[in-house]
Amino acid sequence: MNIRPVLILLVFFLPSIFLYSQDTMKLSVEDAVDKGIEESFDLYSQKINLKISGKQSKLSKREWLPVLKFSFTGSDIINIMNSDSRNNNLSVHLTQQIFDGGASALRNKIQKQQMQLNIEQLEQAEFNLKNQLWLKYNQLLIQQTQLKLQKKSLSQAKKQLEIYRLEATQGTVTELELLQAEISVGQLELDIENGKTDFDDTFFQFRQLLGISPEVEIELIDTGITEYTGININLTISQIKKMALNYNIEYRSTLLELNQQRQQYKLTKLSYIPEISLEVSLGLAGEQLPLTTPEFSTAINIDFNDSETPISSTFDAGMSGNQTRNRTSSVSVTPFKGVGSLLNEKQSKLQIQELQEKIDKLIDSIPHAVISSYNKYNQKREAVRINHNLLILKKRELNILVLKQQQGDIKRSELIEEQIDYSEDETALLQNILELIQIEQEFAIALGLTPSDLHLLATKTEVNSDEKSIF
Repeated sequence: MNIRPVLILLVFFLPSIFLYSQDTMKLSVEDAVDKGIEESFDLYSQKINLKISGKQSKLSKREWLPVLKFSFTGSDIINIMNSDSRNNNLSVHLTQQIFDGGASALRNKIQKQQMQLNIEQLEQAEFNLKNQLWLKYNQLLIQQTQLKLQKKSLSQAKKQLEIYRLEATQGTVTELELLQAEISVGQLELDIENGKTDFDDTFFQFRQLLGISPEVEIELIDTGITEYTGININLTISQIKKMALNYNIEYRSTLLELNQQRQQYKLTKLSYIPEISLEVSLGLAGEQLPLTTPEFSTAINIDFNDSETPISSTFDAGMSGNQTRNRTSSVSVTPFKGVGSLLNEKQSKLQIQELQEKIDKLIDSIPHAVISSYNKYNQKREAVRINHNLLILKKRELNILVLKQQQGDIKRSELIEEQIDYSEDETALLQNILELIQIEQEFAIALGLTPSDLHLLATKTEVNSDEKSIF
């Protein structure tokens, strides 16, 4: 059997078979947000760093555990005038910190607060990405719907234009009237092409956020966005203030920064308190192996490491064999090495004042911004509702004009103009809806919520009639 024709057919049709076998990815706005969060490398990286920080925080608690060290030393001294000296020493050292004035406890608190701040920053990044995805999805829906409506209007206008051209050949329409109609239709075609470019750019950005390759076809689920007029949210002044301060991530993060800086300030005030540690050493010594002379020593170390002039002191006592006892003490001073520490306390105090000032401003500005955004949102809702009603009236007017043109009461060029005007009115309504969605998002962000959370809140909100409404 000759299989060559079969192979040729397979090579020719296989790409087409593969193309049509691909499934279309249908996405709701919730699916898009979940997909974007799942595919975000930035969020993945922050989560990994957060886990690493958690492990480092746990390791820092070992600061108070004893430190065990093994050592072996060997020396060989040749003296021309006297006998040579050889000595070997094998020892084990155990060092335990016994006092640091509470500095390690403060450092642990600061590290825990930094961990919590890192969690807040991760939540902020995820919050921002959710809002970005939500807005891109709705922008695409608006642009997609706008293109569909414009193409529908263009199709109707072209049909009227073809009839108009026939009438022009019969002499019932002037060349100027025909030219004006063709310009109007051409302008609509240009608007559609510009809209396609904008749509493609937005879709490219959307794909990048989701991590979906261009080969995969995406279908957005239309939730009736052309009829959208916003959501009803009934909140009182006390409710909105409480929500704004409880959920606003910037406010929570600033509070954490303030608490962290207060602990840092306490830490700077401990620079004049010493760190005290105890050291015990056991060993064997001798001129040659096996080592037979036992050695024992204890030492106490007192260090002022964080002051402007670090001081280190050691007091040591020990024995070697049964005949030798020793006591040593040493003090070392490094003048002006930590002179910068003199400024740390003032700098830390200033940072506390700056953060407290920021919090005071946020307490005033956040509720005001939310209430202002809420009022703006309701005003835009009313504008969109009026816009909807006007478009319904204009649709009825257009239907009447179609009948009048069929009866010969108006010119076909006038009908074409009205059809194009109606298309522009539809586009204007969609732009108003998009602006409403953006203001809705601004309001949600001011509250510290995502738009999806805001929609969920709208279904649960109950108004207390005893309190003053923000309207």
